[in-house]
Amino acid sequence: MRAIIQEKYGTPTVLKVGEMNRPKPKDDEVLIELEYANVSSGDARVRALNESLVIKFMMKLIFGWSGLRKKIPGASGSGIIKEIGSNVTKFQVGDRVYSINGMKLGHYAEYITIKEKGAIAKIPDNITFKEAAPLSFGALTAYHFINKKTIMKNQNVLIYGASGSVGTYAVQLAKYYGAFVTAVSSKKNHQILKEIGADDTIDYKTIDFRTLDKQYDVIFDAVGFINKKSCRKVLVGKGLFLSVKSMTSEKQTLLKEINEIVKTGNLKTIIDKEFPFSEIVQAHEYIDTGHKVGNVVLSIKQGHHHKN
Repeated sequence: MRAIIQEKYGTPTVLKVGEMNRPKPKDDEVLIELEYANVSSGDARVRALNESLVIKFMMKLIFGWSGLRKKIPGASGSGIIKEIGSNVTKFQVGDRVYSINGMKLGHYAEYITIKEKGAIAKIPDNITFKEAAPLSFGALTAYHFINKKTIMKNQNVLIYGASGSVGTYAVQLAKYYGAFVTAVSSKKNHQILKEIGADDTIDYKTIDFRTLDKQYDVIFDAVGFINKKSCRKVLVGKGLFLSVKSMTSEKQTLLKEINEIVKTGNLKTIIDKEFPFSEIVQAHEYIDTGHKVGNVVLSIKQGHHHKN
């Protein structure tokens, strides 16, 4: 099968189109023929390893010392189940699914195996493969923080870094739970943020929201650039400060809960660009600019396609 292979860390050019053996599903796994892979800032981090020494050391222990141990990057994507293991009961051949594979990655390929109990869910009928591919990364991360336990009706909620993958889902989720949503991003993205539910927008290039004479019940940093201490003045007494810097969980139950919101039409995937499989380097170069709005996806089948 065709796959993107990453044998070392570095600039986008370390990503090469190559051939790998098609995986075989174990008894408790499904084999997915992928339609789309999500290309995320998380994928770019694993590729570049541009981190502090401690984080770099930890990531190398997890992913591989000199390059990816598993060779194929790509945390999340979507496709069709082609084969199921002998003990699988929740999924059938032909099911449209989306998934995230934790530390194992592997979505930049024609096929992937995922455990039946893993972070995999059926795609709601009202969305496409392309729209489903980023859900298990961006929407799952946003939902971990912005959910019915953290957001109450009529609260003032501020989303910092609102125009990225996590941010665009977070704006919609906060709105879904009845909050008054303030979205912080560069001005060029304000229109799209208003279209998906932001009530107010702030251009971080001209205004630091932390200096405003306003207070918020919840502040969610969707990019991991600010800290609670710097937000004290604009956070109500017992207000919540949430940041993507803390750990999230990849659970099937959460994906099912996200699906219920997707089915209502209140959680849409914003796609900025789609790249064909052969242009993985360009896709990562675009991610590295830091200017993407919403999500970038990789079409696995676009371009020449052959199976083995």
